[in-house]
Amino acid sequence: MLLTVVLLVAVFGLASDNFLDPFNIINILRSIAIVTVIAIGVSISLTIGGFDLSVGSTASLANALVISLFVWHGLGTTEAILITLALCTLVGLFNAFLIVVLRIPDMLATLASLFVIQGVAMTYSYGGSITENMVLPSGEMAEGTIPAAFGALGQVPTIVIIMLVVTLIAQLALSFTTHGRRM
Repeated sequence: MLLTVVLLVAVFGLASDNFLDPFNIINILRSIAIVTVIAIGVSISLTIGGFDLSVGSTASLANALVISLFVWHGLGTTEAILITLALCTLVGLFNAFLIVVLRIPDMLATLASLFVIQGVAMTYSYGGSITENMVLPSGEMAEGTIPAAFGALGQVPTIVIIMLVVTLIAQLALSFTTHGRRM
């Protein structure tokens, strides 16, 4: 795997003068960051024999909720993230209830959850994107803003730092804990 990445970097580095430019590297990392964080969670689930089809729609709902808490309600970063994490935890607990308590097969339960969560996200966001200065259904303008913490630390986007931290924690947990090594 590492050899493949090294070969790809070498090939694209030789093919384009700008490929190894720091700004291009940051753009590549930014574009893969969210997918990487989600993929780590899905990989751990698959490693223990679970199957969750609702991950994408849950991520969509989380995105709609956290941005709306900033833009529509003017909440701060900590509150918005904690509320969003609480909601996503409830989604996970609901899926666990369907699978463990009701004994619905994981693929079927999470497929149903996918459609329900996707519907909730679309209804909540009025079927569109949530942006700063958007016109609300009431006709008023949204007055909240997206915090700078969702921007960058220096030249590195915050999401890239989050991706690196999540990747490191997952690697350490899988490599150095008894539970992780047994997976």
